[in-house]
Parts: sequence; structure tokens; C-alpha cells
Amino acid sequence: GVASVDSLERVKWTDCTHVCGCVAGGACDVAAQIVGTAVTARDIGMPSDLPDGCWNYGVNVSHPAAQPYYDSVAALYASWGIDLVKFDFTFRPQNLGDIDAMHAAIAKTGAPILLSLSYGGPWVTDQLIERVEGDAQMYRISGDFWDLWSDVYAHFPLVAQFASLAGADHWPDADMLPLGRIGGPLLPNSTYGPTCSDYDLTCNGINPIAYPECCPRQSRLTLSEQRVVLTLWYIARSPLILGGDLTQTTADTLALLMNKPAVFVNEDARNSTLVAGAGSANQTVWRANSNSDAGAVYVALFNLDDSPAASFKVSFSQLSLNASTCQLDDLWSGSNQGRASSIVV
Repeated sequence: GVASVDSLERVKWTDCTHVCGCVAGGACDVAAQIVGTAVTARDIGMPSDLPDGCWNYGVNVSHPAAQPYYDSVAALYASWGIDLVKFDFTFRPQNLGDIDAMHAAIAKTGAPILLSLSYGGPWVTDQLIERVEGDAQMYRISGDFWDLWSDVYAHFPLVAQFASLAGADHWPDADMLPLGRIGGPLLPNSTYGPTCSDYDLTCNGINPIAYPECCPRQSRLTLSEQRVVLTLWYIARSPLILGGDLTQTTADTLALLMNKPAVFVNEDARNSTLVAGAGSANQTVWRANSNSDAGAVYVALFNLDDSPAASFKVSFSQLSLNASTCQLDDLWSGSNQGRASSIVV
């Protein structure tokens, strides 16, 4: 499940599932019958080009039984009360048939299931996104995002590239947030990567950067770096899914996650964009309009350099604001900064 935190006392759970655009290898091996047809999984399965074969077979979407297969999958998820389906290894031009089939299958259930496409890479273009906007509510624009500053730094131009495409019911997804207690042991004799011990932070000698998903730890990002990540996700309106274990997350990280004024930016911002000409190579500025307050503008200033900035100043004219002075509120600290003629940090 996915947790949406309103307070320490109130947590809203969303049931989600993770599935590849595949037919289970076991179902093909035993020629399992597809619900409502005389056809078996072996008939629609084909060699997969997915990583590790996705441990499965690809779906031959040109086969007449491919749609009934996806219909049966979606119907099962609906019967479980699933709210969100992560459709992995499908957000690629060669898998548009799978996306169309899963979208149609979910629609037939009548259930309010959100479809999340994954994962992104150099093949993601504006044209690909526009093609799937009517099929899915979320689409990953990146590969896996982990708790490394190099990943954070690389996400800034990527998120800026697609932020303008965010809109009602279709959101560029910058990936889950690797905050709090993340990573965990895989099952013994796992067929994917090494087997990790829950009590061995070295992953039995395996490089934790090469296999970050199976190394239990608190996020390697500092609190300042976590705040940078959250600020970018908020103002760019990326979907917010926490990849950590809330029950083992530190109080400092929980405080960041439960800062309601900051989180509200993700819901309220409109027309989020990188401000051209403001800042420098490692100092970037974002702005967004407020949907709830026509007189308010959200501004996010990022210092991405390895050392603290001596000074970072942004004029209102750079933000396309005509006002000579504005009231400034720091949403992270909750402090009122008074009126000013520019923003200096």
C-alpha cells in the first residue's frame, strides 16, 4: 500500500500493485487457460526483451486473446479493491499496445483504478507522453531514482523538460521518494539480483549502489538534500509516493513530509516552470502560480553547488512580477519574511 500522511495520528492508505507488461512465466509453462477463452497463456506469450526477461514472457498484443488476458488481470485487481496499478517496463514506444489494452481493461471494470506507467529513459519524448495521456494518469520520466546526490542533480533538467505537460489526470512522474527507512531484504534464493540480509548493511559484500533496493538503511540524503528533493517534486507537481517505511523513519524526515504548507504547493501550483535567466549553472529558480490565490506566486530557489552560496538574489522582474514589493512567506520554516523588493537567500 501507499500511505498519505495527514498527521502522526491519521494515515490514509491506498492499495496498489506492481505488474509488468508480461505473462507470468509459470502460467506459460503450465499452459494456464485465459479466463473466458479456450486459449492458454502459452498461446499469447512471446520472448521478452525486458530486463531479466521480467522473469516472464511478453504479451503478443496482436493475438485476439491478448485483450481478454488483460481484462482478466484488471478484473482481478478490481475485485481486490486495488486503487493504483504500476504497469512496469511498458512506458516505451514498442509497448503502446500493452498500454492501450490495460487501459481498456481497467475501463471495463468501472473501478476507479489509476494507471501508472514505468519506467522512463532517453526514449521518453513529448510525443510519447501526449500519446498516453488518455490512457494513464502517471508516467515515469526517469529511470530509478535513489538516495544519491548525483541522482538528485541529474533530475533537475529532466523534471524541467516535462513539467509543462502536467495537467488534470496526467502527471510526469519523477519516481518514488527514497526518503526515510528504505531498502529491504529480498526473499531467499531470489531470482533478481543478490539475496540480502535484513541485518547486513553491506549486502553480503554486494555494492549497495549497484543494488540499492536491497540494502536496508535510512536515506543517505541529508535533511537539506531531502528538502531539495521535496521542493522540486512539490513545485513541479510530480506525483508523491514515498518509498520508505514510515514506522522506521526518523522524526526529522517525518517533520519534512508532514509540512502541510509545503506539501500544498504540489496540489495548488499551476504553470510550474524553470525561470530562464535567473540564477546560474548551479543555482536555479522555479516559479508557479497558485490555483487557490490569484495574488500568490510560488518561488523555489535551489543551490545545487557542492558548497554554500555566498548570496542568491532574484528580482521580481526576473519572476515576471510587476509589483515593486511583495509579502514573502517561507513555507518550510513557516516564517513571515515581511515585504521585500527581491528575494535574497
